[in-house]
Amino acid sequence: MDKQPLLIACGILKKEVERVFKDQHWSCDRHFLTSSYHFDSEKLQHSLNKIIAGNPDKNVVLLYGSCHPAIDSMPDVRRVPCQNCVEMLLGKQLFNDELSRGAYFLLEEWAVAWDDILEKTFGNRQVAREIFQGDRSCLLALRTPCSGDFSAQAEAAAASVGLPLRWLDVSLDHLAHVLKEQLLQEQENPEAAEIEALKKKLAYQEQRANRLAGEKSYLQLVNSMMNRLSALPGLENTLNNLLELVVDSLGGTDAVIYYYVDGSIHYADLKGGHGVAENIADPLVCEALQSGQLTQQDCKFSDTMMHTRIFSSASTWLVPLIAGNSTIGLFKIENMHLDSEQFLPNLGAFFSYAALILTNEIQNYVQLQRAFETLKEEKDEHQASRMVLEQALRELKISNQQLLQQEKMASIGQLAAGVAHEINNPMGFISSNLATLHKYMQKVVEYLTFSDHALAESECAGKRETAEARRRLKIDYVISDTCELIAESLDGATRVKAIVNDLKNLARTDQVRPVATDLNACLQSALNIACNEIKYVAEVRTDYGSLPHILCHPQQISQVFINLLTNAGQAIAGHGSITIRTWCDDATVYISVADSGCGISDENKKRIFEPFFTTKEVGKGTGLGLSISYGIIRKHGGEINVDSIIGEGSTFTVSLPVAGAPLELSVTEAENHT
Repeated sequence: MDKQPLLIACGILKKEVERVFKDQHWSCDRHFLTSSYHFDSEKLQHSLNKIIAGNPDKNVVLLYGSCHPAIDSMPDVRRVPCQNCVEMLLGKQLFNDELSRGAYFLLEEWAVAWDDILEKTFGNRQVAREIFQGDRSCLLALRTPCSGDFSAQAEAAAASVGLPLRWLDVSLDHLAHVLKEQLLQEQENPEAAEIEALKKKLAYQEQRANRLAGEKSYLQLVNSMMNRLSALPGLENTLNNLLELVVDSLGGTDAVIYYYVDGSIHYADLKGGHGVAENIADPLVCEALQSGQLTQQDCKFSDTMMHTRIFSSASTWLVPLIAGNSTIGLFKIENMHLDSEQFLPNLGAFFSYAALILTNEIQNYVQLQRAFETLKEEKDEHQASRMVLEQALRELKISNQQLLQQEKMASIGQLAAGVAHEINNPMGFISSNLATLHKYMQKVVEYLTFSDHALAESECAGKRETAEARRRLKIDYVISDTCELIAESLDGATRVKAIVNDLKNLARTDQVRPVATDLNACLQSALNIACNEIKYVAEVRTDYGSLPHILCHPQQISQVFINLLTNAGQAIAGHGSITIRTWCDDATVYISVADSGCGISDENKKRIFEPFFTTKEVGKGTGLGLSISYGIIRKHGGEINVDSIIGEGSTFTVSLPVAGAPLELSVTEAENHT
């Protein structure tokens, strides 16, 4: 039984095909597919198989536009030998002429669905506009006897791509010729049609054999690529190896891998660049990462220096890397001269394997990073604990040394108080006796003066002998010198009494609360005590200004002054000078002690207030004097600064607030300010 033809036509030409059948009075089963099938290979093939399976007694004639892999793989379907729908309407000559003039053909159904076509074909309107303007000269709208009024849609389509619009009225004569030729061949010469079908089956078997051979080659390629990919472990090695492997095996001029690490997108490129992809400028990459769909962007080389007879275009592949149900990254390969839809399905196993390998390496990398961060945090904690312990040890050592120093000073103070007490009693007797002796001597002098006058006026015997004895015994010198000796002794006794009193004051324990103190008197008292240290090496000059009484602990302030004066004397080699000045402004009192000694280097100036730092010889200093002094001054809310020039001397300046310290600082807190 001869099979009847079954015509499957593109939905775009449905009205035109029906008009031809009506005009020619033909009878033939017909089935129309909508134009959306053009963009979905799987859906198209499924629909064709369903139609063919439902019509086993008919020969299928496919009147479909563009060449499509889903059609080429079907042996039982005979295609009309036309390039596309427009060629069926215009004829090959007119079609090629208009195509060579740069026309882009527009049918009514395309104009109505123009925005959808642009999105599916080019991704977005801007890309479409650039491609159209670089590759086409006009939009040619085809108006058939079946067309309605689609002028508004055509003008909008032309405006969207920036091309001029041209109209062409088309008859259905060539379409009727194509349909008649195919249908009459089926009806009038069924044997030839059957022979043609057998030829197609044979061609299909040959194509299948070639495809199997190609698939075997692909399997060998995939196996080789997998083995090479597994050679080097480690995330960075895997990324570099994967980039080089894909470009070497598949071609392309550049490649980039985008991959997720803890929710952030990282990248690695063929030039060795690695890092976090903070801003991805390519919108196709962003869309492919979100959708997880394979994307191919074509770039035409026409009108460019890259155009050759062999290579007229190139593609950018965006291949998602999927592990399980998750997209873990994206492979971007640029300037490919292969069709991804034909090539990549055979490499799907490799990219799946690459995604698994990359997933494992990312997980290992994240675990190592977290372990490293944990180890670093523990190390930092141990380091901080060690520093705290070292600081506590230093503070304990300082406190211990200061305690020893304070105990030593307390012992010296108690001894000084005892000595002062023991000296004070006999000094009282000595001072009292010297004062009495001075009075007696004045009476003796008065008597001798009276005797001299009496003898001078009388003529008594022995007058000459008395004068001779007075001269011989140097009575006048003895009287003068005795008076001076008594005066010096009285002055010395007064000074000893003042020193004893200063020692008693220094040894006295400070009150808990600060008291109003005359700093000039406090400074003079310190000078009296330290006088023995400095009187043989320096001339002391004082310039005391008028100072208000300030609230402080006088014994502690005296300790600071004694330390500064003693250090000034020890800094002088030979004989020099020490200048003491005091002055004030509205809020602050200043005391300076300047010496003409050896000076302090810039390096040592940074450390002189550190505990245990000293430039003195071993046994001549503990290194705590200035540190304790600094702590005392800071405790009083003041500051102590030093200016020094090597070879010229040093000046220590103490500044204290007139109102007293706002709060008391510990010695440790004071050290933190050094």
